[in-house]
Order: sequence, then structure tokens, then C-alpha cells
Amino acid sequence: MARIKKIESLTTAQWQEMREYRETQRREALRTDAIDHDGAREAVRNLYKSAGLAPPAVFILQSPFQCLLARGLLALNSVLRDQLKDQLWTQLGDQLVDQLWDQLRDQLVGQLVGQLGDQLGDQLRGQLVGQLGDQLGGQLVDQLRDQLRDQLWAQLWAQLWDQLGDQLGDQLGDHDLYQNTLFLGAWDNYWLAFYDFPRRIGVRYKPETEAQLDAYRLYADRCGVAYFYRGVAFVSDRPERIIFDHQRRLHADDGPALLWRDGYSIYAWHGLRVPAALIERRFEMTPKQIMTISNAEHRRAAIEIYGHVHGPERFVEDLGARLIAEDTAHGCPRRLYQVENERFLHVINGSLEPDGTRREFLLGAHPEANSPHSAVALSYGRPAGKYREAVRT
Repeated sequence: MARIKKIESLTTAQWQEMREYRETQRREALRTDAIDHDGAREAVRNLYKSAGLAPPAVFILQSPFQCLLARGLLALNSVLRDQLKDQLWTQLGDQLVDQLWDQLRDQLVGQLVGQLGDQLGDQLRGQLVGQLGDQLGGQLVDQLRDQLRDQLWAQLWAQLWDQLGDQLGDQLGDHDLYQNTLFLGAWDNYWLAFYDFPRRIGVRYKPETEAQLDAYRLYADRCGVAYFYRGVAFVSDRPERIIFDHQRRLHADDGPALLWRDGYSIYAWHGLRVPAALIERRFEMTPKQIMTISNAEHRRAAIEIYGHVHGPERFVEDLGARLIAEDTAHGCPRRLYQVENERFLHVINGSLEPDGTRREFLLGAHPEANSPHSAVALSYGRPAGKYREAVRT
């Protein structure tokens, strides 16, 4: 590869292009349309080929949960496998169970322990790091990676990872159904974009590295979360629902924030994974039930949900909220309350609704907040004295 002059700065046009590219990659990562099965199989086999591996049998399932169940069906010893087969029959479907059983149960049992993270991902990233550093100076595109990572990795994969681990870990003693994965489909755009965008401004990788990066990009474009082993790959469909709040935290107040086509779901309240009952039974939850929730984070979320459903007046009356401080911002009053050891901020939306009313919100506040202004500042990680609230126009 011919040596090119190292890029030490970006032009104004390149910075703008990078921002537009970042948002394109974000939109692609958050797609909820169903994957094309034939296209997904082609992309996975192409990825294996780019790493010098034999093409695998590719199974397309409806969720990462189903992928792990299918892998567990094959990986366990014969006695446990027979026990598990009956349990999984209804979740995976007769046809898929039979297909897995007939094609793979004997030759692949020993190969389903370690995934191909090194061959299909780590080696590629190692090559990209070295070659990019020689051509692009400093941290010119770090914000491209970091801003996408906060949403795609920290909010989507981390929440899924935790829930799958909680639900599947140690279910069968020494035979754990849960495995982490390094292959996130389009959620991998946070690091793929970091290495792909520099090609648009003159960076060139070695031909074999380019080929592997293109193969990984094709996989990410066509597939969801996947588990890759020698000889077999389990690929999940994309979620059919992904909902965030205004700070790009996983959040939905009317159902799952993440939902796959088989019904597997994750409920979240402003970035916190919560039990489904807090959302699904939000109209039935009583103050007495809320105050018996032992998990402090879940209890605080339940209080916020109660205020969201019934309004601030009921929140103050039913939960015995104590007013700590109040002020006015943009012509609207704000009040900081305390319920036991938790603090909450009551705010009124500065924008009018179509019917001329203003929505009211109850938001969890930092425990050190002593005024509405400091509560807002601390929610953005800023001390009150250095935080200036935006002027509405």
C-alpha cells in the first residue's frame, strides 16, 4: 500500500460530511424492518469467507433469545438436550427444532462453546487500528464513534446483554444457556463508522483489510445480533420496536422499549431497565405497592411513572411528597420534591400542545439537587454554577 500524507485536520466540509454520515449510520442502526433471510445468509457466509473460514449453516431466528435457546439445544449433553428439547419446542417451533436436531446435533456439539470473535472481529479491528493511526492524526473522528456508542452500545446492547444474562444465566447448573456476543448487526455501526468514514476523506487500508471491512459492513447492514461458531451461525432478526427519550436513552411509557417479533422484549424507563409490570400495570399501581419495591432504582422509576400517569397533584397527595424548593423557568413554575430518600422535579412543558394546554412532567432528580435549576444541571452532569439554561425562541 503506497504511503500517503497523514491527515492532521478536517476541512469544514469534511466535518459537516462526518456529522451527516453519523446520523445516517444512526438511522441504519435503528431500523426495525424485518431482515431478508436470503440476503442475511449470503452476508454471513461472505463474512466467514473473508476470514478464510468455511461457510456455515446459517439459522435465522426472531430474537437473540431464540438464538441462545437454539445454541443451547445443540451444545448440551444428550440427557440435558433431550430435557431441553421439549421445553424449547414451543418457543422455537417444531420445524426449526427438527432441522437443528437432524442437521447439527452430532457434529457441532463440541464447537458451540467459543465464538469466532477473534477470527471475524478482533483481528479486523486490530488491523484497522494500526493502519488508520498511520494516516489520520489525533482524535479527529472520535466523536463519530463516541456519540454513536453511547446510544447503540450503552443503551441497546448493554440492556439486552444484562437481561439475557439474568434470564438465561445458570438455568441449567454448569450448562449456562447465556453467552455474550461481539456481533451486533447494525448496532456495530458505532465502531464500523469510525473506521469506514476515513475512507471517504482519503484513508486507504490494505486490500485484504478493505475486503474484510466491506464483508463486516454487509453483515451489519443485513442482519441483527448474531452468534458465530465454526460451522454454524445463529442470526437474529432486527427488533420491530425501538423507542428512546429525548436524551437517546431507552424509554417507553406505553409498552416495551425494545420488542422483537417473537415477543421478546425489554422495558425501560429513561435508560433504566425495569420490570414489565411497572409499565404494563401503570394504571393499577398504588402508592402502597410502590413503596414496597425493594430495588431503589425501580422504586424511583415507579414513582415517576405514577406521577406521569396520575399527574403531579396526585403524586404530592398520595405519596406525601415534601416541597424542597421552587423557581420559574421560561415563564413556567418548577418544583423540587422529596419522597422518602428520593427527589423529583415537577416541570411544565414550555411548548403548547395542539389543544392549547401544556404537558406536565415528573422527573427523577439527583439526590444532591437543592433547587430545580441544580436538578436540571445535574441531569446533564454539570454543576449548577456552570450550567446556563437555553433561552427558548
